[in-house]
Amino acid sequence: MGLPAATARCAHVTLGGSTGDARGQSITCELRGSPKVSGKTITLTRTASGRWSCSVPGLEARYLPPECTN
Repeated sequence: MGLPAATARCAHVTLGGSTGDARGQSITCELRGSPKVSGKTITLTRTASGRWSCSVPGLEARYLPPECTN
């Protein structure tokens, strides 16, 4: 997919799912930055309809991107 293994805000970037099937594909990023977000994992998951959902378990709601849930 051409994504780097790490970025300034992601300690680790991981891809999941099959490239031949849009359902269940995912991009995971272990966040780095302030102590409020560092070490948390944000996951983007592709739905059967082709849309992306976002979740960040354990992160305070005020730090979530608007499209994400915890």
